[in-house]
Amino acid sequence: MRERKRERERKKKERGFEIERETTEGRARARTYSQSPPLFFDIYVREEMSIEALEIAPTTTKNDVETGNASGMMTTKPGAPAQPQPPITTTATTTSAPTTSTKSKGRLERTDTVHMNMTHIKYEKNPFVTWKAMVFNLISSLFGVLFLAITCALYPIYAFAIPRQVWTFLGEKGFGILYYIFANSNVLRYFHLRSIAKKHENDNGDVLRSIHSFTQTEMLSSAAVIPIPFLSDNYSYLIVDRQSKTAAVVDPSDPISALGVAQRVGVELKMILCTHKHHDHAGGNMRLKELMKNENLPVYAHTLDNCHGATHFVEHGDVIRLGEDVALSVLHLPCHTKGHIAFALHMKGSKNVESSDESTVEALFCGDVILNGGVGAFFEGCAKECALNLHKTLQNVPDSCLVFSGHEYMTMNLRFATYLDDDDDFTRLVLNTIVLTRNRSLATQPSSMKVERYANPFFRIRERAYAARLLLLRQKLQREAKRPWWRRYVPESRNRIGYYKELKSESILLDKIQREENAYNGTGGVGHAMPSKFIEDEDDLTMLIEVLKHVLTSGRNEYDFNEPTDSENIHFNDFMNALKAENDPNLMNRRIHQL
Repeated sequence: MRERKRERERKKKERGFEIERETTEGRARARTYSQSPPLFFDIYVREEMSIEALEIAPTTTKNDVETGNASGMMTTKPGAPAQPQPPITTTATTTSAPTTSTKSKGRLERTDTVHMNMTHIKYEKNPFVTWKAMVFNLISSLFGVLFLAITCALYPIYAFAIPRQVWTFLGEKGFGILYYIFANSNVLRYFHLRSIAKKHENDNGDVLRSIHSFTQTEMLSSAAVIPIPFLSDNYSYLIVDRQSKTAAVVDPSDPISALGVAQRVGVELKMILCTHKHHDHAGGNMRLKELMKNENLPVYAHTLDNCHGATHFVEHGDVIRLGEDVALSVLHLPCHTKGHIAFALHMKGSKNVESSDESTVEALFCGDVILNGGVGAFFEGCAKECALNLHKTLQNVPDSCLVFSGHEYMTMNLRFATYLDDDDDFTRLVLNTIVLTRNRSLATQPSSMKVERYANPFFRIRERAYAARLLLLRQKLQREAKRPWWRRYVPESRNRIGYYKELKSESILLDKIQREENAYNGTGGVGHAMPSKFIEDEDDLTMLIEVLKHVLTSGRNEYDFNEPTDSENIHFNDFMNALKAENDPNLMNRRIHQL
């Protein structure tokens, strides 16, 4: 019996278990060293081991380095000099076994009988878990079948019974209801602030750790402007009066970043400027007050927009002053929302600020009225309001004025601009520069009024040649558009359908523009040059903006303006090769900021 027991212990020893000491009381755990690991690791049951049955070879661990025991050095008393210690060998007095030279010095070697029982235990899968998965799959399948049945029942009504105009009307009303909930819901504002807080929690308090773009401070004559990127494409702006070290923040929807940047540059926030009521612009007003512990912090907004936390309501032409040098005039630009406003920063020492003199404006904080290269969606306005904003209210703003918008959309907008006019060298140059900028993760803010007037399609519709090109593209898209299926069997009357009346009015406008363009160039028409090459009629501009909206919708169905086209890649490669041919490392940086 004893011989059989010794034989079993000898076979265990030959399997080569590596044993590591767990605690000073002598507990240890075992793991397989030389043999292949078992196929399943569920539960291992072990018994007590005697520390006296282990032969410990000298090893170096992280704990040894910290306590001074590395490389065989052991410290017996605090402060005593380290003495080299030989390997500790403890063998049982009853039996001993020779150690083999092939084993590594850095592992624990068993030299005596260790009462170790390694038992592998496997269990069947819990039937409750299997049953729960079956019930989940059954419920999912039932919902899928129910959805398919409802779709099959309603599709004939959608396709045959109800006219498409009714579905369009219902879709517009449904969108209006959803938009009202989005713009006025406290629940959505709560989730917005929660996502902001979660983002900063993951960043460990560093307000600029995870940003979508790198920005630079713009030093103007009256103030310094610091763009603050947040979320996936939003911007807020810190306007700093250098004399008084005070600041105003525009649209602090991320209040943690706004306050953090203000504290980092050492300025005191004196006011909040809110362009409109959407949560990604006005959602952080009250939270910023709470963080600053200043309930009296003024929040400026328009009367028609119910901006969260607004305390001071302003109208078109009002002037807001910060310190001694900063003067901001209010421009009412309704379209994106009814009460959307922009803040125009005037040059230092401007005298006609109160008289709404836009000629002294050096920076424009326009929210979503102008999204560099485009405009914001017409949520609460119409094409006529957009035309008045761009071509009447802002017509006297100088080309040198910097434009600070609320989102990073310039690349996408300029791709649409090149889709409309691929032959324009200026638009192509701006697009290549912006693509190069975004490839380096740099912000496209600010733009300028010159870039907007010569590259933004909503500004360029004043040019007669550009408007004629736009109307011809509209007619081309209309000819290529799919007709309703029932038009194969029911002829259409072009005299009674309002849609064709609209196309007819567009054709009349195209003829008018072409005649005036020929007259301006002196090639026909009335026989004398026109005083201007721009369209001035408000109704014509309104119709052109409607046409531009239709072309934009059709273009999005055909192209993805978030991705570059083959033509864009070819032009960009030529652009980069031209920069490299100059052999000037700084030329690329100068080109980025040239526009």
